Amino acid sequence: MKRSAFPYDFFLFLITVILVQNHLFAQESKVLIRAEIDTTSILIGDQVNIWLNLEQPENKHLVSPRIADSIAGKIEVLKVSPADTFYHKNQTLKIRQRILVTVFDTGFFVIPSFRYFDPVTHDSLKSNALPLNVFDIKVDTTKGITDIKMPYDIPFGFRDLWPYLLIVLLIGLGIALFLYMRNKRKTAPEPEKKFIPPAMPAHVWALQELDKLAEEKLWQKEKIKLYYSRLTDILRRYLELRFSVPAMEKTTFEIILDLRKRMPFSTEWIDQMQQHLQQADMVKFAKWKPEPADHEEILKWAYDFVLHTKRKINLREDDAEKEQNQVDDNETEHRVSINSEGKDE
Repeated sequence: MKRSAFPYDFFLFLITVILVQNHLFAQESKVLIRAEIDTTSILIGDQVNIWLNLEQPENKHLVSPRIADSIAGKIEVLKVSPADTFYHKNQTLKIRQRILVTVFDTGFFVIPSFRYFDPVTHDSLKSNALPLNVFDIKVDTTKGITDIKMPYDIPFGFRDLWPYLLIVLLIGLGIALFLYMRNKRKTAPEPEKKFIPPAMPAHVWALQELDKLAEEKLWQKEKIKLYYSRLTDILRRYLELRFSVPAMEKTTFEIILDLRKRMPFSTEWIDQMQQHLQQADMVKFAKWKPEPADHEEILKWAYDFVLHTKRKINLREDDAEKEQNQVDDNETEHRVSINSEGKDE
């Protein structure tokens, strides 16, 4: 018998290859969708989680279902969490998503299937539906209506108190810092004004300053301490300008000691200066209040001291210089008369 020329072996091989490829394609395109719920029975108003589980091949992409504000009309969606994706066995992906829902009505509800969309085949893949029983809260009607319970007293401990203590502490520190800075600003010594030596003779400058002091009438205005401070400053500055004695930076004891060594004028004047400077120190530092006659006496003595110790010119004087000396003598008599009239007043 003659054998047929059709290649049966090749035909069987081709069929085998096609079946294997179809099996592999079906295995690669296998998608599993499963919906789960934490519990199928809840009380009215309780919350429950719905879990959407998707297993798909790594090379496949499905569009997740769009979750609205409610499901089946009465099931309210509270929150839709982002999907968690992780690799599974056999090159598949497992995607899990949580939906938090609640119901404010009683009865039996059916949560419908969730649809996934395949953009390649334009097919819709559904999950399984879920049942949900919602029960009402049992109320014992035999006891009647009762009053509202009073609020519970929560114990007040240090954990509740420490924020207020911290606020009070910060406010106290702020006030203390403010007072410290203000007092520091008040007590800060004023910068000492630099003394510029006058261009006039020392005795002329001293007499002008004594005139200004007499016109201000400080002791008559009860500014006795300021009066003696100004007067002693004028005398100290005159000693520096006239005799080069650094009196502004020395104590009364040091000034008198220096004068007794130098002897720029008689001992009688040095003793009188010691007496008046010590009197001024008692007013400034011991709050001693002399009599009004003492105020006038120390000013008159200052005039006399300056006029007696002023620089004298021993050269031969012409007529103009004699007239000028006569003017100075008249000025001295005039100053003495002014002080005498002030004393009489």
